[in-house]
Amino acid sequence: MSTNTRKYATQMEVLEAIRDRLIALVPAYTSANCFILDQPIPPEFPVGREACTISPGQGAFVEAMFAGSGFATLTENASTVVTPLVRQVRDKPREATVALLSQDDGLLQRKWEILRALLEDDFDLSIYDMATEDTRWLLREQLSIRNAEAPGFTQVGQYQFMGMAMTFNTPFDWGLPPLVEESDDE
Repeated sequence: MSTNTRKYATQMEVLEAIRDRLIALVPAYTSANCFILDQPIPPEFPVGREACTISPGQGAFVEAMFAGSGFATLTENASTVVTPLVRQVRDKPREATVALLSQDDGLLQRKWEILRALLEDDFDLSIYDMATEDTRWLLREQLSIRNAEAPGFTQVGQYQFMGMAMTFNTPFDWGLPPLVEESDDE
């Protein structure tokens, strides 16, 4: 029987859960164009007209929680940056207005799809743990959006893209196992 619990997490698990959710619910995103990266703007662009990066953002540790229990409650008020990018094709008469407003592949359409995918009521940023047959919530609080930057142009390799960084609050408790395994004999 499956239960829902919140336990410790790692930032890697949080980033992977966000990526997996976007690939599952935004039709334009696949594992080839929606990926985790150390920065919002990739140094090179994958094949296709669109991409979405998921990057760790700034975080602050809650000192009062740590002072009470040490690493057992190492809480980070972390953030995750989701950046949709739409390629500007220079050899076609595609204006920035179209890249922004297109219902098919415009940047604002992708923003709406990302918000819907990540903030829907039934999404609690969880993973299913096969070992315990439990669903484990990763975040300390509900996923929420902090801000969305204004759209802007950036150069990625030889192509120009319109992009927008969206910052989400992703607070979690770090899962730090003991450095030395304790034995049952002690």
